[in-house]
Amino acid sequence: MQDTAIHADADQLAQAQALATSPDITLVAGSIKGAMKAAGAAKRDLWFVPRSQIRVIPGFNVRIENAAYHAHIRALADSITSEGFKPEHPLAGYVAREGEDSVIYLNDGHCRLAGVDLAVSEGLEIDLLPVVVSTKAHDLEDITVGLVRSNAGKPLESLEKAAVCKRLVGFGWDETRIAKRLGFTENYVRDLLTLIGAPAKVRELVASDQISATAALKAMATHGDKVIVKIEEGLQMAKAAGKSRVTTRYLVDPSEKVIAKEGPKLYSVVQELRSDPGFAQLGKPLQDKLNELLGQIEGKRQRAIKRAEKLASEKGVTAEGGEGGESSQSAQADAGEAKTTGTAGEGSFTREPFEEAA
Repeated sequence: MQDTAIHADADQLAQAQALATSPDITLVAGSIKGAMKAAGAAKRDLWFVPRSQIRVIPGFNVRIENAAYHAHIRALADSITSEGFKPEHPLAGYVAREGEDSVIYLNDGHCRLAGVDLAVSEGLEIDLLPVVVSTKAHDLEDITVGLVRSNAGKPLESLEKAAVCKRLVGFGWDETRIAKRLGFTENYVRDLLTLIGAPAKVRELVASDQISATAALKAMATHGDKVIVKIEEGLQMAKAAGKSRVTTRYLVDPSEKVIAKEGPKLYSVVQELRSDPGFAQLGKPLQDKLNELLGQIEGKRQRAIKRAEKLASEKGVTAEGGEGGESSQSAQADAGEAKTTGTAGEGSFTREPFEEAA
């Protein structure tokens, strides 16, 4: 049973890696009427196209075929079997030239088409499917953007959106252009690119939904090359708590919370110690360590104050207290806790790009 799970995780990781590479295909706009005539399609309010004439570009869809994906396809197949394929939710096609012919490539509705195929494999008789075709010439970059912007079904998971971002980078796009076209913030795009560039084991755990994307990014930022060990420890803690998924709460050592809580008091005591005449009696190596540590803390504190002042200035207040009566302390709190509102696909986050379940 465990070997099966390991192989499944490895397969999902391989999918995630492959999906980040744009398909090796060149699309040239073709004749819509020619394609429909060649396909033997019937036109009503929509084009009704035989399933056999709808082509899927290999590797174009960024969906990772994990448990959630298969459950989604299962639900779609059951719905199509019981209620039929609803014309109000048609597939979207791109008509491209292939030699002398014009053919129909699917560019939106991959899950619905997979649901149809599953239902047909189980005995459903259905042939003509409603398809809306693009009337404008688009290139592969445009329809890659459409994987995010035109998706009206199951929202893409973080790693799937990350694959789209990496493909666009492969087209020579920078983070600003990607963010603008996808409707994301630049910070979110950077985080997605960090996610797709994570160690293979981390991406494998995200793909198999054993760790949230938020927790994975936080673990990488906090633990560096120890990230996999920390995540595995977090997974053990999560399982002990009856959970199957690691979130940020399982990546923090309970003792670290105590240290963080009592840290300000300790800092104050060490400052007093350095001012005490007895400090000079300590050994030189210990003095140097304490002085270095206090210097690092003070440097970080000053940088935090500057960030707070900048944030307060953007809000129309000063860190010393301005409009709205904000104090320096509250402004600094805002700097550490301020939430950034993303797009509908992004959610809201505090220095972290992804919402995660509690």
